[in-house]
Amino acid sequence: MQAERVLETCLYAENLVETAAFYADVCGLEAFARVDERHVFFRCGDAVLLLFNPSQTRQTAGFVPAHGALGPGHVAFAMAPQSIDAWREHLHEHNVVVEAEIAWPRGGKSLYFRDPAGNSVELTTPRTWGFDDLLLDGHLDYRRMLNLLPVGVCLVEPESGEVFLANHTAACILDVADARDLVGRSVLEFVQRSRRREIRDYFRGVVAAAVQPEFFHERLELASGRQVDLEIASGYLNLAERSVIQVAFRDITDRTAAEAALRESEALFRSLAETTEAAIFLFRGAYNIHVNAAACRITGFDYHELVAMPFWQILHPDFRDLVRERGLARQQGQPIDSQYEVAILTKEGETRWLQYSGITIEYQGQPAVLGTAIDITARKEIEQALRESEARFRTLAQVSPASITVHIDDRVVYANPAASKLTGLSKEEMQETDFWSMLHRDSVETMQRAYERMARGESVSDLKLQITTRHGADRWIQVDWSPFDQQGKTAWVITAYDISALVEAEQVLRANAHHLEELSRRLVQVQETERRAIARELHDEVGQTLTALNIRLDLASRAGAQDQVLQLAETRRLVEELAEQVRRMSLDLRPPMLDDLGLLPTLLWFFDRIAQQYGLQVAFERHGIERRFTVEIETAIFRIVQEALTNVARHAHVQTASVRLWANSATISVQIEDKGLGFDPDLVLSRNNTSGLRGMQERVRLLAGKLFIDARPDGGACLTALLPLAGARRP
Repeated sequence: MQAERVLETCLYAENLVETAAFYADVCGLEAFARVDERHVFFRCGDAVLLLFNPSQTRQTAGFVPAHGALGPGHVAFAMAPQSIDAWREHLHEHNVVVEAEIAWPRGGKSLYFRDPAGNSVELTTPRTWGFDDLLLDGHLDYRRMLNLLPVGVCLVEPESGEVFLANHTAACILDVADARDLVGRSVLEFVQRSRRREIRDYFRGVVAAAVQPEFFHERLELASGRQVDLEIASGYLNLAERSVIQVAFRDITDRTAAEAALRESEALFRSLAETTEAAIFLFRGAYNIHVNAAACRITGFDYHELVAMPFWQILHPDFRDLVRERGLARQQGQPIDSQYEVAILTKEGETRWLQYSGITIEYQGQPAVLGTAIDITARKEIEQALRESEARFRTLAQVSPASITVHIDDRVVYANPAASKLTGLSKEEMQETDFWSMLHRDSVETMQRAYERMARGESVSDLKLQITTRHGADRWIQVDWSPFDQQGKTAWVITAYDISALVEAEQVLRANAHHLEELSRRLVQVQETERRAIARELHDEVGQTLTALNIRLDLASRAGAQDQVLQLAETRRLVEELAEQVRRMSLDLRPPMLDDLGLLPTLLWFFDRIAQQYGLQVAFERHGIERRFTVEIETAIFRIVQEALTNVARHAHVQTASVRLWANSATISVQIEDKGLGFDPDLVLSRNNTSGLRGMQERVRLLAGKLFIDARPDGGACLTALLPLAGARRP
């Protein structure tokens, strides 16, 4: 046996009135009991200070043994570290002399003074005795609560991770003899070095409310060399005006080892794979050591809740004793029925029926029970429904997300709400509707082939049909037909699932494939067009210049000295003209300055060039583009402006055009506008002999942007392109 804590302490004073007034006025204690000339009792936190007159208590009174002492006694009161200066000033104001002030090796501090009876009174911080300074102002109850918790808890300083308080469970988990031995140490000592910075940043974020407290797993290596896996949660507290991180954790090493063993066991995984739809409970002794997702789904409990409870706890009270006895007996090797039906209570209190099968296996060197359970609640309910009435069947069908209808002689005799939602018809309207009338004409032939099979009494499943709803919408459904006997007639239960979204997705994929093929074809056409243009430039301009140059050289070779000078001068002019032609062709293909100087200088150069070539004056407005963008963005913007202005110069019959270019952190936009002849965008795009607008559209689409064309004949044209810059900025 061991006493839990000190409940009361006492001092003796012959001048009881004066001494009691001292403890009330100077120490701020509240008297709650008093007998004149014998005693005064004071409350102090959750303890009691008893002040006695020894001349009275040395005599036996009633059933309390006699007690008393002569000479000075001693009492120590706890104080917060930050209140030392205030206490020193408080004592001075009451003319109380501080006899001594001591700083102790553990970090605590004490003030000593005397009461009127001569007793030694001490004010000290809890750390003097290895207790946490936070255990003041009512937090003693908090500490007692912590020591009752089955999880480890540490209160730590956010910056250093220093422990102020730890409970007994924390000491056990961390292989420390006593929780007080954790005080003053940093929790980061137990964390792997590579993780310490991240954990410290996490603590800072919790204090700053920059991160949301959450559970996480951490592997620690203890001083003994043993590794433990912890599940940890943390939160911010303000205790005694001090920012503190409360770290709660539990040892999940055994659970982690069990999970690892499960992963390593190919045979067990094969069993899990074979019974994916069945709940799996692996238990040893009284507790589950592993459950699968189906078990969680059926019971409504999560994994941790199931492995923390006895395996029989989820059972309905009518079955708990039976299953507990069988489960424990099976582990002892006793012959037990391997299959039976049981009822369980889910987390929400719902009763569900399971078809259970159990076998004994050896798991991690020890016997365990591997149980599988199939949810047969629906079957039970259907059986009950069939026993009761047809109305019960309707009740079950009412909650089905699938369309369920019953057909007799090609007429709908029953339809659930999902069927009404799918077809747009009320139950009454479907009962008066021929199923064939709902079929889309493209699905009639498919249905006829299925009908021939049904005429032979065969079931039909996974049949894809297209129907037309009451509102005229076409929907794709996947249908299963199952026959049953209805009073001598063959009736059919038709279950239909709306797969319109899936079919539409398949159509989009096919359209994208066709679009890609068309794009490839146009790319080849554009390449051939560019090659013809280059060949024409070479032949018409460069070829003619080279021919003239050759003639001049031939004349110069046969001329006299004076004529040779003239011929060479003309030859030099032709060479310069040839160089200018080559340079212009190079710039038409791709201006080098776009790579070297960026988008803005290149556009300014192009505006000057198109003014020289075509006499087109460009009014340019810009905002936020005095920077570099990615090669793709700069190339796309330049080509769009180049193509648009070239079209304006050639076809719009105007002398001016405007270009507006602006960018922010997320997008860049360009707009080219003229007041010329305009055009019909649909007509231009329908022609196969143009690639200008189509090229713009493809450039914008490949960059996930948008292109807007506002044009009409004799009404001018305005072309706007918007491109996203997400991750597109270039250093």
